[in-house]
Amino acid sequence: MKRTRRQAKFYHGLLSCGLMMAFTLYTTVWCGTSAQLPLIFGCAVAGLIALWLGYSWQDIVASMEASIAQAMEATLILLLIGVLIAAWVCAGTVPAIIYYGLRLLNARTFALSAMLVSALISLVSGSWGAVGTVGTAFMGIGQALGVSPAMTAGAILSGAYVAEMISPLSGAANLAAAMTGQGILPLCKRTLLCSAPAIVIAALLYGLTGRGAGDASSQVAPLLAALESGYRMSPLCLLPFGAVMLCILCRIPAMPSILAGAAAGIVQAVVMQGARLSDVLTACAAGCSPATGYGPLDTLLSTGGLTQMADPVIMVVLAMAYGGLMQSTGQMGALVEPVLRRLRSAAGLFGFTEALCVVANVLLPDQYLSITVPSQLCAQVYDRQGVDRLDLACAVAGSGIMTSPLVPWNTCGIYVTSVLGVQALSYLPYAWLNLLAPVVTLIVLSLRLRRTAKTV
Repeated sequence: MKRTRRQAKFYHGLLSCGLMMAFTLYTTVWCGTSAQLPLIFGCAVAGLIALWLGYSWQDIVASMEASIAQAMEATLILLLIGVLIAAWVCAGTVPAIIYYGLRLLNARTFALSAMLVSALISLVSGSWGAVGTVGTAFMGIGQALGVSPAMTAGAILSGAYVAEMISPLSGAANLAAAMTGQGILPLCKRTLLCSAPAIVIAALLYGLTGRGAGDASSQVAPLLAALESGYRMSPLCLLPFGAVMLCILCRIPAMPSILAGAAAGIVQAVVMQGARLSDVLTACAAGCSPATGYGPLDTLLSTGGLTQMADPVIMVVLAMAYGGLMQSTGQMGALVEPVLRRLRSAAGLFGFTEALCVVANVLLPDQYLSITVPSQLCAQVYDRQGVDRLDLACAVAGSGIMTSPLVPWNTCGIYVTSVLGVQALSYLPYAWLNLLAPVVTLIVLSLRLRRTAKTV
């Protein structure tokens, strides 16, 4: 006998999201565990409510499976990024980017240098990698030069989060693309358009207000010496990075581009660095464990590998399952509809999306959740109003990704504080790119949509 389904009401969606938010705060802030468990809890609560509404167990499973299937490409890309990073560490590509980035250090404009070098490193190692590598070095340099630790941390953070929006190797950007059903390369082009003004403004501010002192190059001498002794430093080390950039310029899809970069890195590791093929392949599978003899550098380069991408992949699968269940049973629409029906402009829609992402960063204190939940909540509304989902992904990236390290109890804020030794509320006033990105993204998206409407 077919069960009668009842329409989800606002309180159904509020109960599902509210309980998950409460459990997220408890597990991540008080217990210090991962943000993945709350998603399992959220799926359980949403599933029980769906059963109460008249959906069968088969309906619930089918909705989760269909949603997870949409993220398979993003999941594979995340796994390939782990292989790519490991191959590039073995090839000397990541060490070379760190090496030449530090060589570009200009002590006369220290804050600007900290931002630009951190941005360069983040393109291949991600925001956390940049904070954990050159970020720690810059904190020491800044202290030696008498620069405020809060200013230094803010500049590092601004640079480190450049790649989170514009790099196809960014796990957060790939997650935003997956949640909205968009390709990673089109999303990076759109986010570059939206973030470029904020990047330029932030760089100008750091250039104008940053305090310089003597020659800072001597402060990073131990790190540079370790890189020179551990790897054969040469501009040729950047060839794998160039291969990926060439593929992107030729509009080759993300997966083949990443595969080409990883293959180039493996070949270069064997030919140029003299590594054994078996060691390189082991690193690609399980992550790098370099032994340069300089402990801080070995720690910084212990990254990459398939297994290292397990956490973001699990997050993608669980988030898609939760979002698919909430969406197919009507709980998601019932939750946001009372607010969204009052929005009469695209600017209002973009503003609501960004506000939702910021609230998610506060209440669901994890960057991935601030991407997945708002994306799932707003996707159908963007479709109904005829707004490009790339704009949705861009709004989520500009707010959900960029504001996550500004919340002291968010996983990103906790990481930055633990690595740099500066409290989030202290560096927040100086993290100018992270503060500017939501505002500039909102303005650019609104102006772009208005110009497109006039053209049509």
